[in-house]
Amino acid sequence: MDSSKHDEIIDFDRLVNLQGCGRYYQAVQECMERSERDWRACQSEVRAFRNCYKHSEFVKARESQAQK
Repeated sequence: MDSSKHDEIIDFDRLVNLQGCGRYYQAVQECMERSERDWRACQSEVRAFRNCYKHSEFVKARESQAQK
């Protein structure tokens, strides 16, 4: 893996953790590993991660509106 790709992965992990969704992302990764990368087997984990991300975006937008 080249260093720029490695940096992108680290940045993504950092972003996910800053949003408070790290544990959900980790659950998706662990499920994908257990299911031999079959995302269909991991739908509950994917939904939980997506819901966390949407909530994080909603909170960020609301805070941005409150600052205006």
